[in-house]
Amino acid sequence: MARAPDPGSVDEVQIFDASGTLREGGLPSSMDMATSPNCDIDVLRTPPRGEQRLHDSAMDQILLVLKGECTVAGPSGERALGINQGALVPAGVTSRLVNTADEDLVVLSLRTGSSEDRPGYVPNKPSGVLIKVPAPEIASKGIGRHVYVFAMNQRTIGIGINATEEWNLGSLLRMNCEYERSGDHIVVNLPERMARWYRVRDLSESDYRILPDDGTRVRVDLGPLLEREGRS
Repeated sequence: MARAPDPGSVDEVQIFDASGTLREGGLPSSMDMATSPNCDIDVLRTPPRGEQRLHDSAMDQILLVLKGECTVAGPSGERALGINQGALVPAGVTSRLVNTADEDLVVLSLRTGSSEDRPGYVPNKPSGVLIKVPAPEIASKGIGRHVYVFAMNQRTIGIGINATEEWNLGSLLRMNCEYERSGDHIVVNLPERMARWYRVRDLSESDYRILPDDGTRVRVDLGPLLEREGRS
C-alpha cells in the first residue's frame, strides 16, 4: 500500500487553526500546526509563572502572543509582551519566554529559513578581525574544519573546537568561523556578525588577553581594549 506523503513534503497550501489551543488544561506544551522544508509553525504553551527556553537554531523565529502575557529575554534584556504583540528572535540567539501571569501563556511560533543539523549555526562570512590563540590552548585534542565563537558577555568572546552545551546556555550568540594555522598559533577570523556584535573593526594582540580553559577552548578578554577606549 502506498504511503501518504509526509506533511510539508508536497507543494500544497496547508490550513491550520490555533483556536483549539486557547482552551484551558490538558494540552501539550508544544503543538505542530504546519510544516514545510523551510518553515515550522507551532503553538507554544507555558503554565502560569512558568518559563520556556527558545533553543537557538538556524532559523529566525517569530513569536506572537495569542493568550496571556510574558517577558521575552534577549541579549539586551527583557521585554514585556501582551496579546497580539510579538517578537522576532534572530537565528543563533538564545532567548526564553517567562509567563508573568496566573493563566496559561499561548504563543504562536513561526520559524523560517533553511534548516541546519547543528543547533545555533548561523551562516557567516569572515570579517578580517583576527584573534591569535596559542595552539596548545585550543587544539590539545585536535581541531576540525571550523572552530566556534561564543558571545559570552560584553567583554568576553569564547573560542572552542566544540559547540558545548554549557557555553551555549551561557552565551548570547554562537557561530562557527574560519581559522588558519600560523606557527604555534591558531588565527581565528571572527564572522562579520560577531565583529559587529562587539563593535570591532580590527584587533591587535595588545587589545585582548587569552584565558585558557581545558585545552579545547579559551576565553578572550577584551578588557585591555575597553580600558584603553575608556581613557581616550
